[in-house]
Amino acid sequence: MAFLPDRVVLVDWNWACVGNAAIELAYTANHIEATGGPPPEETIDVDPPWAAVVAGYFAQMARLPSIPTAPTVRPAQRAALEYALPWAIRALDLEPLS
Repeated sequence: MAFLPDRVVLVDWNWACVGNAAIELAYTANHIEATGGPPPEETIDVDPPWAAVVAGYFAQMARLPSIPTAPTVRPAQRAALEYALPWAIRALDLEPLS
């Protein structure tokens, strides 16, 4: 994160580029809850469809084979999904999973 006088800029150093700020806010909101903070709806104002994007991304990535040179990536993605999926269900006003 770069803290500028008038804003905070999030940078992905591997593939630095300017992108849609809404997706960064959605991933950040999910991360806040996943690391012990409050749920996304209490921290960052994110449009509901972005919750589904975050959940879909983690669902897709978490199912892939382990990465030998980065063995903690898939478990971290699965852990993030545990927060993202319920958030998407709440955000989209869907029936909870049983």
